Amino acid sequence: HQGVEAGWRWAACEPVTLNGSYTFTRTTMETGAFDRHQLPLTPRNQGAVGVEADLGYGLLFTTQTRIVGPRYLLNDLGNTTRGLGAYAVTDLGMRWRSGKFQAWATAYNVFEREYYDNGGIGGFPHGSREAFNPAAGAHYEIGTQIVF
Repeated sequence: HQGVEAGWRWAACEPVTLNGSYTFTRTTMETGAFDRHQLPLTPRNQGAVGVEADLGYGLLFTTQTRIVGPRYLLNDLGNTTRGLGAYAVTDLGMRWRSGKFQAWATAYNVFEREYYDNGGIGGFPHGSREAFNPAAGAHYEIGTQIVF
C-alpha cells in the first residue's frame, strides 16, 4: 500500500470555516498471477469538502460532501469487471456544546443519492455472478455526550 493524504482548513470569514481532504491510495498486489493489479474495494481517489458555521450560543452547523472514486468488486483480483462506480454524498449536521455537555444531530446522504458502497463477484465457475449492495439512503444520527 502506498498513498498520500492531505487536509486543509481555512477560516474564510468569521464565523465560517471551509475544510477539505484528499486521499490517494495505491493498493496493488506485488507477486503472483495478479502482480500489479489493484486490490478490490479500495478507491484510488477519495476526498471531502465541507463548511462549518459557528452560529453562536454553542451551536455549530456543518455540511460535508464526500466523494469516492470507482473501485473493483470484491474477489475481482484480475480487475476485469465494471466494478463499483464513483459517488458523492452530502451530509448536514448541527452540534450544540455547553461546558462538558454536547448534543448533535446529523443527516447523512440528505439528497438520497443511490449508489452501491460494496459488491463482489462469485459463483461457479468463478466470476459468473456479480452482486451489488446498495448503500443506505438518507439516514440520521442523534447523540449526546458528557466529557468528564
